[in-house]
Amino acid sequence: MEEIFNRLFGILRERFDIDIDSSNKEIYDTPVFSTKIGMSARALVYLIVILEKEFDITFAPEIFDSEDFYTLNNIAKSIAVYKGALT
Repeated sequence: MEEIFNRLFGILRERFDIDIDSSNKEIYDTPVFSTKIGMSARALVYLIVILEKEFDITFAPEIFDSEDFYTLNNIAKSIAVYKGALT
């Protein structure tokens, strides 16, 4: 999971100019739309496309129905599940 978080934080920093202190574990469960992270809905769509390319996965549409998906922790967990690193 650490590698996934490192790549996720790198994408946020490089593509969206969002620099997150990864040592602050509270940020992992903060919604991406919060003021602490500050993503817009449009940016989240771009992030999803980037993550699908970066990790060579395709998220199932139903995953987006859950508000739980919209935290960094749950996005990373979803990537891990699709990559087979979590079951």
